[in-house]
Amino acid sequence: MPGITFFIGNGFDLNMGLETRYDQFCEYYIQHNPEDFLAQSMKRDTELWSDVEIALGKITEQVPDGEEDRFGESKDLLEIALGDYLEKEQKKIEITNEQQEQITKDMKRCLTSFYQELPVEHMQSIERIIKGCRGTLNYSFVSFNYTNVLDRCVEITKRRLNSDLGGYNADNGNQYPQKLGNVVHIHGTIENEMILGVNDIGQIADRRFTENSLYRQCMVKEEANNRFAQNKIQSVKKLIDGSCMICIFGMSIGETDKMWWQYIGKWLLASSEHRLIIYIRHNSQRKRVTARERFITENKILQRFKENSGIKEEWEKAESKIYIVCNGNIFNFSVMPKGVEI
Repeated sequence: MPGITFFIGNGFDLNMGLETRYDQFCEYYIQHNPEDFLAQSMKRDTELWSDVEIALGKITEQVPDGEEDRFGESKDLLEIALGDYLEKEQKKIEITNEQQEQITKDMKRCLTSFYQELPVEHMQSIERIIKGCRGTLNYSFVSFNYTNVLDRCVEITKRRLNSDLGGYNADNGNQYPQKLGNVVHIHGTIENEMILGVNDIGQIADRRFTENSLYRQCMVKEEANNRFAQNKIQSVKKLIDGSCMICIFGMSIGETDKMWWQYIGKWLLASSEHRLIIYIRHNSQRKRVTARERFITENKILQRFKENSGIKEEWEKAESKIYIVCNGNIFNFSVMPKGVEI
């Protein structure tokens, strides 16, 4: 069965009005754990801690000999605090019965018209590919968030629509169903198997933390996932392999998730019928975004994907199948925390 898979990052929670940026959490962490080793580092070097996962790998070289376990305890404290902070944030979302109907409409609209804000040429390309599919078209999610806000929106929609998103017309004259699938939390959730770390040992500055298997499993995301033995990596790879489209929303295409950009890069090149759509946001204080500003933002995300996917020789071929939506209307749901305005 063909699929369309959405990779969802922190931009989704930010869209919902939650204060889930790393700098917001770091301020909270320093306030609640002022004497902690990691909190002290945050106060000294705010730029380093703009990406907490990258910082955790780099800060290992500042750990004194013999205090590796103390660093591990500080990382534990950080993870617990992050879970507490995010739990507090997600509780801000209270979905009323009236809002459930709107969420259902918004979710169906977003999924079935996910490509409608693209240029006409790209829209036509996607419509042609979808018409060439056969069988049920499944819409699934891979969440890189620890929160449950996306899950709640998906479950509400599934319950109210019985997972039915309507049909699509194939080019063989038949109509096939579109179904709403599940959310896979690749790095766990606040409640269960939360993984905070780097992509690989090359992102850990001190070899003490790469030569010890326990330290590696606590620091490298793939090793942590394998230790939990939930087969999440295999499940997500299977989703990717079965997709005709992959959409990335609210993610920076960062290096601590490089393994996924590499896998998606290979998937993109594997078939002429594969397309990657990246939704980006250009934050401007001005009323309008100029063409120059938009193109610069698009070029940055394309360059980041090129670097982190490892695509070099075939980049021109891959780039022609990557479509970008800037400041689109997708996942702008009608649910906001009290006192927050869009």
